[in-house]
Amino acid sequence: MDLIEKIKGMDKKGKATAIVCALGIIAFIAFSGVSCTSRMAAQQEEQARQAQSEAAAEMSLVSPDSDDAGRVKSYTASEKSLFEDLAGSLWATRDGSSVWSFSVQRDAISLVDDGTTATMPFVIYGTNVHDGTTTAVIKIGENFDVLAYNSSSSTASGGDYVMINGVSEEPHYRKSKTGEVEVVSTPTWISDLGIDEGALCESIERYVLTAHPAATKATFTGSATVTEKATTSARSVTLEYALDDGSNKPLKVTAYANGDAPSITG
Repeated sequence: MDLIEKIKGMDKKGKATAIVCALGIIAFIAFSGVSCTSRMAAQQEEQARQAQSEAAAEMSLVSPDSDDAGRVKSYTASEKSLFEDLAGSLWATRDGSSVWSFSVQRDAISLVDDGTTATMPFVIYGTNVHDGTTTAVIKIGENFDVLAYNSSSSTASGGDYVMINGVSEEPHYRKSKTGEVEVVSTPTWISDLGIDEGALCESIERYVLTAHPAATKATFTGSATVTEKATTSARSVTLEYALDDGSNKPLKVTAYANGDAPSITG
């Protein structure tokens, strides 16, 4: 006999008691379902927050439990403004042999000197402004230093420039920064070898953005070597590109007619 038949066989008082009990059970099940759903939603939200926090920590070069991390969190408006201004441009010596770039997102500075790139944590420990020059106590890696930023745009001074005492005695002047790399003068005849010029340029752009963060242009130098093989698909060509980040060594790019990803060094 099922539950409904049992209830039908009860007297009025028994039926009322059974119905109340049934409603209580239904309410309990419903509440439990809502409660579980709420707990799941809260857990998912907490997991999302932790994931975002971990991603942010991995992105920054500053150790999350260090004094430097505490300093970054307590930046004043003027310190944030200075860092954002520095990060908005590339800074290079007049001959282009040394180039600096800054990243607010990574709390970092990239120093390119004669083709060698070093990227280190960068933290501001205070600023002072006097006669158009901002002086900041900074920390690069494990070393404290002094940065001087001159925001004069006069022709006589050469425009905006920045100096870091312990890194270079030469001023580094502001250069435009687009966040993109322009690949220039790639020879069109490589298409006759079965090589996709557009795909090759995209590969060069991605490589330069990662390996040479201060570079904005890769220009084909005119040097090219074609390696002939028995079949057309086995051909390859090695091209050389000069970068505008002060690198003395050219970028060497080998492209393959069979469609394999190009080999890039430099």
